[in-house]
Amino acid sequence: MKRLLSLVIVTIVFSSLVKGQNTILDDYIRQGIRANHGLEQRRIGYQISLSEYNEARGMYLPGISLNARYSRAEGGRTITLPMRDIFEGYSLLNNFVNPGLILVTPEEFRNEEFRFLRRTEHETKISLAQPLFNSQLFYNIRIRKEMAYADRKTLEVSTRQLVTDIRKAYFSYLQAVELCRWLEEVKKLSVEFVRVNERLLENDKVTADALYRARAEDSKTNQEVAEAIRKKQLAQTYFNYLVGRPAESQVLISDTIDIVPLFSTLDEVVDAACSNREELGQLEIMDNVADYNVRMSYANRLPSIFAAADYGFQGEDYRFSGEYDYFLASVILRWDLFEGFQNREQLNQARLERLNLESSMQDVLKRIEIEATDGWYGFRAAAVAMETSILEEEAMQQAFEIIKRKYENGQATLLEYTDARTNLSQSGMNRILKKYDYCMTYFDLLRITAIENMKPYQNNSMP
Repeated sequence: MKRLLSLVIVTIVFSSLVKGQNTILDDYIRQGIRANHGLEQRRIGYQISLSEYNEARGMYLPGISLNARYSRAEGGRTITLPMRDIFEGYSLLNNFVNPGLILVTPEEFRNEEFRFLRRTEHETKISLAQPLFNSQLFYNIRIRKEMAYADRKTLEVSTRQLVTDIRKAYFSYLQAVELCRWLEEVKKLSVEFVRVNERLLENDKVTADALYRARAEDSKTNQEVAEAIRKKQLAQTYFNYLVGRPAESQVLISDTIDIVPLFSTLDEVVDAACSNREELGQLEIMDNVADYNVRMSYANRLPSIFAAADYGFQGEDYRFSGEYDYFLASVILRWDLFEGFQNREQLNQARLERLNLESSMQDVLKRIEIEATDGWYGFRAAAVAMETSILEEEAMQQAFEIIKRKYENGQATLLEYTDARTNLSQSGMNRILKKYDYCMTYFDLLRITAIENMKPYQNNSMP
């Protein structure tokens, strides 16, 4: 049995956290972060938010455009300029006033007609538009910036959860591997038990039912081994799925498990969770967004001022010279005096949204406090359970050794031997389960408190 314990016990190291530690599990975590499609979608969403923020900033820069138009018209209204009729009327009036002075209308004086739409026309110009004062642009930039921060927090939350899932899946696989090794040793005991009963039956020290009972226990052990192999394969498949590898890929096993107790009291856990959780940061950001919406609704009552300038060429033919060019500059003021009470309702909505966020923040804060409390006591209970399971296994091992010797000497019954071996098998399995439960509750506590920096696992993949 000493050999059995040496095969299955994995050292749990209590030490200081080493920065930059490069372990097998760390490499798996980095690979999983790179391969996870959900994280990739959130990463793209964050990049889109950054692009929208840069787009909003660009609205404050001048807009420059080149506009060219060439038109050809047929028909339409005409404008008559009666030059000859006007001159003849003037002549009649002059003859009436000065009979001696006779004015004759020259032949070149004719009534003229002009088309309202010129037959051909072109205009080519460069236009510049520059916002000088616009409250919506001002607050829209800040809102877009805060929304980008919120998307970044969402990405960080997803990354932290994925890291925890990969760790727990990895230790579930280690647990399954260790259970398989343990049951292999238990199988050796059951085979030895069958052999001992066969020898005792030959020497007429036991009856045939003892041998049948030993073979039944051996068959039961075979079933437990098969079930453990199934769970091991399932754990391997799930872990490879999380890290983005083929299901049958071999999983490397670390030599040690680093568990670093970082808290000594419940208050430290609660304070860390309430200070570091990204969910609270998200709500604070959304509260800022709601505040900017309120301010923007107030500022919508103010006018907007723009400057515009055009420089181009006009004419009936395409000619670009000083004779046909023109320049036009203007300052434009727009002031929406009434819009059917829309701005008032937008302001009311923004205020209500901010009140809703304040209520949500209090609710989330309480939930985090409850989660931190449960995580802390769960971690302590898991530590006690692990220590108890080790002591229980040591006691069951010693009891089994005593019962085994007594049974071989005919001083113990078959039932006593079977119970002792079953208790030893169950205590060993319980020790393995409690040890890895302790590890998993530790990683849950890391996620709950959010004290671990995720950047070493991201390989600078986050912009």
